[in-house]
Amino acid sequence: MKYLAVIIAMFFVSCSVSQYTMYRPADETRGWNIECKKDVGNNFDLYVDNTEVLLGEFPLFKNNFESAVIYKGHKLQMFGFRRSLPGPGDNWTEEVHIRLIVDESEVTNFVF
Repeated sequence: MKYLAVIIAMFFVSCSVSQYTMYRPADETRGWNIECKKDVGNNFDLYVDNTEVLLGEFPLFKNNFESAVIYKGHKLQMFGFRRSLPGPGDNWTEEVHIRLIVDESEVTNFVF
């Protein structure tokens, strides 16, 4: 039983994936370290300088979401959409795009 718990814990840890970028707002002297983390179940967390600032989650039976927050006087928006693509053989694969907008300017497009 102890080994089963370890295997399940390793599965959940291995399912999270992160992507990173840098951004410096015009009125800031220091840039932001931005991390977009995909957790189990297509939940997305956005971190700025290791502080969680925005959450996004795909609703049941929907292929997109949007989240927004004001962070240090800047409007951050996260848009997510997913689509299925043909994979090898008869398999299908899912591609997820997370767009990050700061003050009406696109910063990046993360692809998971």
